[in-house]
Amino acid sequence: MFKKPFKIKSNTQLKTTERKVLRETVLKAFPKLTEDDIDNIFPKKELAFCMKIVTSKNNTVFVYLVQKRAIVFDIDGILYPSIYLLWKYIDLIPSFTTNPFVISKIMNGADLMAPGVIRDPSRCDVFQENQVASINSNNNIAPIAVGITAISSHDLELIDPKGKCVIVYHVHGDMLCSLEDMPVLPVPNLGLPKWLTYSVESTNDFPPLSRNKETSDISLIEEVPETPTEKKIVEETGEEPISNVDKDVDEVAEMEKILTDCFLTAIKYSKNLELPMLTSSFYKLTLMPLCPPDKNLDIKKTSFKKVGQFLKHMEKEGLIVIKEKKKGVETLEAINYQHPTLLNFYVDVENRPKKPSEENIDNIIGPSIVESYVITNAVLPIFQEFGLKKSDTLTVMEIRKFVTTYVKSHDYQNKENQRLVNVSNTPFGALCKNENSVSWEELIEKVCSAMKSCFKVTSGHEETVSKGKIQPIVMSTQTRSGNKKVTLVDNLELFGIRMSEFAKECQHGVAASTSITKPPGKKSDQLLIQGNQILFVHNLLVNKYKIPKKYIKGLEHAPKVKK
Repeated sequence: MFKKPFKIKSNTQLKTTERKVLRETVLKAFPKLTEDDIDNIFPKKELAFCMKIVTSKNNTVFVYLVQKRAIVFDIDGILYPSIYLLWKYIDLIPSFTTNPFVISKIMNGADLMAPGVIRDPSRCDVFQENQVASINSNNNIAPIAVGITAISSHDLELIDPKGKCVIVYHVHGDMLCSLEDMPVLPVPNLGLPKWLTYSVESTNDFPPLSRNKETSDISLIEEVPETPTEKKIVEETGEEPISNVDKDVDEVAEMEKILTDCFLTAIKYSKNLELPMLTSSFYKLTLMPLCPPDKNLDIKKTSFKKVGQFLKHMEKEGLIVIKEKKKGVETLEAINYQHPTLLNFYVDVENRPKKPSEENIDNIIGPSIVESYVITNAVLPIFQEFGLKKSDTLTVMEIRKFVTTYVKSHDYQNKENQRLVNVSNTPFGALCKNENSVSWEELIEKVCSAMKSCFKVTSGHEETVSKGKIQPIVMSTQTRSGNKKVTLVDNLELFGIRMSEFAKECQHGVAASTSITKPPGKKSDQLLIQGNQILFVHNLLVNKYKIPKKYIKGLEHAPKVKK
């Protein structure tokens, strides 16, 4: 229900009487809670809010928040706990256990089907249809989804139950988990369900079926003769042959250990790890540099093969939270510093990553800035032959390649003068009005002018795509009251620069106060620095942030050097 973006209709603070009614409603809906529990859930000094939202399917939901976190939500008069509340009070509502494979399907929007439920054979829980319930995994009792039962316990006890068991409304990582722009909290590792823990331990109580099994196995192995090839190798070299399979397995295990150690070191000890961060940037800029000098880290030699698969595995382990911003673009959102693996992991101080110093500033990679064009209806007939669709982005080089291929494949090139392209009675005719033929350069210009401009900036923190032509970072000065000058810097965020970070560097670098505001009529925030600091800002952008000089305007406003 909350996987897709929803509309927030209102967000109001609860009055004292409304807050009292909410406490009583929560107590009535979840009888296992005590008065002390309610006091902990709704602390007296913390404000409570009611947010009215409309989902993508036009369902009206009331969400109640404390400290910007969803506590409970109301759908059609039924109160549901958030997963954040359930992590503190696991037994609040009936729970259903399933395996990690089914969990992955639920996280992608599926409901819990009856055949996927793992049942406790020693218990017979009774529940009714349309009862609020949660879902957890057989390797972690922490709930990851909340919904409502679609069947009763009687239906589930059938020999071959079918159909849906729980209709899922809320899952870990959905929009409800990140209200008010709060980061998604990682799933805590609360251990196995008690009945599964008992069943695992109880298997050790049974004696082995055959006391002499180990001996008999050894005798059988000893009776197997050597293969002629192995015997020949031993006779000729005097050395035992090494199995290629065992060698490959050892190499994979060793590479995965290097990868895991680098990963744990990065998330526990890195000094410059700022979240959210692109997973690709995290791997290249933070994880890979931690590989020991005498080792070679190659993820393709692990069983994961790809960075994304490895990070998803770490997310399932509960170490991190990964969020897909859009198709193919994932970010590292949060780290579970309380995870037992991370708490028990230790690296000597001399081997930990160092904070970036002045000596290695030159090694910092600047943002990647790519000016592109968006496919519109006017040029769609040209590009759709190559599997492209409206709103796809292309660079000038890609446009040139596709247009050239299109012209030559349709034989639109002028026979007499190959520097010209015939455009009349072709899809190019609407772009080149009143023209029979145009030059290649003119044709590319016409195609680009019929497309919308945009630019993509990829930095270590994030990837942003903005419409229109790229706007440079603009530095300017103004004279304020008392004949005091201030420096104004615009469009820093367009280049992936964090305003608060940059402001702090300026504040410390020139010993001047700074402030961040959003001027009316402008899309991005503006940085204000006391005094004329144009030269310092320019050098900081060029030397540390690696912004190309062509994207920085206003150096002429720097104070003139006195001779």
